[in-house]
Amino acid sequence: DGRRLERIEDHNWGSREKPMTPSDIDAKFRTNAGVVLGAERIEKIVGAVRGIEGQGSIRDLVTLCIK
Repeated sequence: DGRRLERIEDHNWGSREKPMTPSDIDAKFRTNAGVVLGAERIEKIVGAVRGIEGQGSIRDLVTLCIK
């Protein structure tokens, strides 16, 4: 019908003023990674990232991401 709808955001989602929650970040990763990776591998990557502070090396995470 020719109407034009417009909305201006003062702050983008993910900015300091409008941060994403950890579950928002996980969901965004799953959506984007799902284009090229299978669900099992995505969950392994998410798990590796969640446990990254307890790891002495990121080798396993890198391997999951480049296979």
